[in-house]
Amino acid sequence: GLSALPQVPQNLLAAIPQVQLASPPTYRYLRQTVRTSNAAVVAAGAEKPVTPMAISEIDGRLRVIALLSEPIGVYTLQDVATLGSFVQGELNWGLFQKLEQQVISGDGTGENMTGLLNTSGVLTQAFGADLLATLRSAITKVESTGFTPAVIALSPADWETIETSQTSGSGEYLFASSPVDRA
Repeated sequence: GLSALPQVPQNLLAAIPQVQLASPPTYRYLRQTVRTSNAAVVAAGAEKPVTPMAISEIDGRLRVIALLSEPIGVYTLQDVATLGSFVQGELNWGLFQKLEQQVISGDGTGENMTGLLNTSGVLTQAFGADLLATLRSAITKVESTGFTPAVIALSPADWETIETSQTSGSGEYLFASSPVDRA
């Protein structure tokens, strides 16, 4: 296949790997839930330590997120050339807003997806002295598990707090001349 150069994700959904399912609407995958290395130096011929893998089969099913517009007359659609693409854009925006909300915080009940915030085994980091220190502690926690964080997702309010943070003495902005990519 083609190995394309990476692109900076423009939203949270673009940062999450996606897989085309072979047999919708159900799927199954394997999830490792524990990593405990019992590696040890042993004499030749001695019993080797056993490491638990804790691999579970996870069954899932696709969910439907739907949205319709109110009826629009065919003549109105024909009279206003850009109305059809406008309506399509608005509907797509609404669908992706709901999908992102479900991916982040869906509670898994009924037809809701189980979002990242409601998935067991997800690393969490309690708020520390300030937002930047807490963010750095979260990065360290992820790196300590052997992963390299590729994306940091913050709410607009948290990003504003970071972007407008000031020194305690002179009140200068910490990021006044730093190259900071908002995306």
